[in-house]
Amino acid sequence: MKSKAPLVLMEEVIMVLAFAFAMAVCMKIFVLSYDVSNETKNASVAMFKAQNMAETIKRTGGEILEEDTEKYIYYDEDWKESSVKEDFYMAVVRTEAHEGTGRAEITVYDGEEVLFGIPVVWQEVGYDE
Repeated sequence: MKSKAPLVLMEEVIMVLAFAFAMAVCMKIFVLSYDVSNETKNASVAMFKAQNMAETIKRTGGEILEEDTEKYIYYDEDWKESSVKEDFYMAVVRTEAHEGTGRAEITVYDGEEVLFGIPVVWQEVGYDE
């Protein structure tokens, strides 16, 4: 009778290779889900920061922008305000006002990529027709 040891060994090798392949696929999926989760978190925080700025501009009647036509706010990777130019930043650009209203465009960037943008319109204080 011939020994069946080589067949058993080959079967074990095939099972180990199949397990390694399944493990590699699962690791790829976990890494991809982590990246998607970070992108979603950044987009969500960008929306929150832009909406807060829009409400601040409306509440102050645009005074927060002072005489500047552009205002930049920089954030670090934890979305804390920073004085140093970081990867994440918010640009507030005042646009042309019409008949007692002020207008601005708030855009939050991740490097060159736009994460979120929102237009803001507010009533100018002391406008006489």
